[in-house]
Amino acid sequence: MLNTNPNTSQKKNPALAYLSRLGSSRSVITISNCLKHIAVILGASDIETADWAKLKRNHWTEIKRTLTEKGCSGATQNLYLTAFKTVAKEAWTLDLIPQSSYLKIQALTGVKYERLPKGRSLTGKEACGLLTACDDGTNQGKRDKAMFALMLGCGLRRAEVVQLEMKD
Repeated sequence: MLNTNPNTSQKKNPALAYLSRLGSSRSVITISNCLKHIAVILGASDIETADWAKLKRNHWTEIKRTLTEKGCSGATQNLYLTAFKTVAKEAWTLDLIPQSSYLKIQALTGVKYERLPKGRSLTGKEACGLLTACDDGTNQGKRDKAMFALMLGCGLRRAEVVQLEMKD
């Protein structure tokens, strides 16, 4: 377990150093949430009180087990692994963990997974239902039905349909 250390805030915190290097605020939020969750899984209350100097390779086993039990996807588990490995690198850079621990953590490999392809084809019944739903007697309904008919009949994508002009 990664026990808390009240003195961590007094020395350089590798998790906070990692967060400070991130470019976008969205990345900071995402990685911050990952690191908070990792800290809690390993027995700390938050990022600031976690003793990142005690990171070991076997901590990943516990993190991965918890993520799997929660039903997290392979992509999410790999995101957590990246955060875990990057904090370990920051800790090593700050001389908080020995090189042997750092190298063992860096040797961890990501989760293999398959992702379903984005989007899918509608069945004939679904396509009819979509067109029928647009039949509400309004001009907007007629417009929507015409757009969906173009998409279904010609194989146009949303982005292609919105670029159409009357002359087309």
